[in-house]
Parts: sequence; C-alpha cells; structure tokens
Amino acid sequence: MNGDERAMRAARVRRFGPRADALHLDDLAIPAPQPGEVVVRVRAAAVTPLDTYLRAGVAVGDYTPILPYTPGSAFAGIVAEIGAGVTDRVPGERVYGRTRSGAAAEWARCDAREVFPLPGRVDFADGAVVAVPFETAWWSLVDVAAARGGDVVLVQGAAGSVGAAAVQLARAMGLHVIATCAADDAARVRAHGAHAVIDFRDPHWTEAVREASGGRGVDVVVEVAAATNLVADAALAAPGGRIVVVGGTGATTIDPLVLIAKGLHVAGVDLRAIAPDRRAQIHAGIAAGLENGTLRPHAAHRFALHEIVDAHGALEERRGAGGVVLVID
Repeated sequence: MNGDERAMRAARVRRFGPRADALHLDDLAIPAPQPGEVVVRVRAAAVTPLDTYLRAGVAVGDYTPILPYTPGSAFAGIVAEIGAGVTDRVPGERVYGRTRSGAAAEWARCDAREVFPLPGRVDFADGAVVAVPFETAWWSLVDVAAARGGDVVLVQGAAGSVGAAAVQLARAMGLHVIATCAADDAARVRAHGAHAVIDFRDPHWTEAVREASGGRGVDVVVEVAAATNLVADAALAAPGGRIVVVGGTGATTIDPLVLIAKGLHVAGVDLRAIAPDRRAQIHAGIAAGLENGTLRPHAAHRFALHEIVDAHGALEERRGAGGVVLVID
C-alpha cells in the first residue's frame, strides 16, 4: 500500500489452521469496484461455518482461498461506490449480501448481483445473518425439497442461523415443523415457530421425532450435521421423503437399501447453483418476510472486528442460539 491509497482495517488469514494462529488484523487499501461490482462500507459481517472451514484449510467444493486473504462471506452495510454497469444499487443504500470472502473488513468489494436492499426495520448486525442462512433455507425448502403445505419437516440444529431461518420459513409455508436443538435453546426455537422442539442430546430423540410426526415419519429433513445424523434421518423419513444436506463435515456410512426401499431423495445444497434471476426472486421473497416480520434474523453473539478470534470460537464451540457477527463501526 502506498501513501496515496486510503487504508482500512481488515481481518486476514495468513496461514491455515486453528483460529488463534490463523487470524490477524492488518491495514489494507480500500478496494475500488470493477464493472458489475459494488463497494460496501461494512457495518457488520457474519461469521459462518464456511468461514471456519476455509480458515482451517478445508476445501469447500473446488474453492480454496489463496493466502493471505480476508475472511468473511456475508455482511450488511451501506453502498459506498458502484462499478460500471450497475443500475440497481445506489450509493448510500442500506444493503446485505454475500461474497466468497472479504467481508470481515471495513470495506468489501462484491458482485452487485449478490447484494440486496436491507429493510430499515432490520439493524445491520441482524442484517449480516440474512444472506446465507435465509437463502440456504429458501433454496433448500422451496427449490430442492419442493416442500408443500401440510408436509412434516424436521429441522436439525434449529438453534443455529440456518436452522432458525428454516424453522421460520417452513412455518410461513404452512409446514408442520419439528425441530431439534439443545434444551437451553428450546424456548427461542419454539418462538421461531416450531410446533415440536426436541433435545438432540436426549438418547431417545429419534423416538420423540417419530411421535411428533404422528408415527408416519417426516417428509422433509433440513440437515446441518449430516455425518452425525444422516442414518437417523433416513430412518425417520416417510416414503418419498427428501433429505436436504446443508452442512456437516466428516464421513458416514448408510445402507443404500434404506434409501431404495423408501424411495428417498438425498440432495446437497450448493448455493453456487442458483441462477442470478432465481437468486433475485428468492431475495425478493426474503425481503417481504423481513418487512412483515415473518422472517426474523437474530445476531445473538456480537463482537468487534479485533475480536474475530473469539467470534470464530463462539461459532465453533456452539455457544448458544443465534448468529455470530462482527460489528464494524
């Protein structure tokens, strides 16, 4: 960075590994938008599972960032500059959005097609946990699982950001929602709209899910920890059930005859598969839910940018319900 460039504070991953070793703060030049891009003055950046996987050196699909890099894949803030060809965003506009990396900084450059208006009733910290969780939930339930009114849906890990979004959206769609979470988080998950909330630490949790489904099994599973739960999900699914895998690392083994006998569909969620026009439609629906209060993002764990090591720890150690964000003044 030379003396003519404006500087910003940014988190940096200098090497892959544990959070305390990998994460640092640095001064970088404020980016300028390229054609089709916007630069956002970031007011809050979410810490997502993707961020922790990449920081630890776990490749996600075909993507491994080049060191050093700025982490952060979701944010909320104010549009500062727009690049050539951008017609649907304006400087000064409150927005939220997603990007592969770079959000954990005072300014972030991103594709304008992945930046969306943030309603005034939603603060920036809560806005930072909209893009990834609610897009994931919408794509999973509406597009991948093709859930329809009357379906019974099981949301695993309902206290997390994706799980909470899935519970809220499923309830708004007229689904019967069964949710699992830790007992301490049950009240919040119930407040999000779950009809039945089950402690996943209960050794008889699968029996409780089956009972909550009326004994018929569940039509849809939104699964955040597939390596742990996939076998149980298949056992709990009704014939023709759809299991949507949105997260989880590690290997598991499942008897394919279970899938065949029930005609189950198991699908992974890759947000990169969403076409730009469909993504715009999804976020128009999300915006409507944010405006009318049907969808309620919640950033429960808020840290300053210089506390990013602790923020990654809060997510990795699952310190209670709600999203984890960096508030950037």
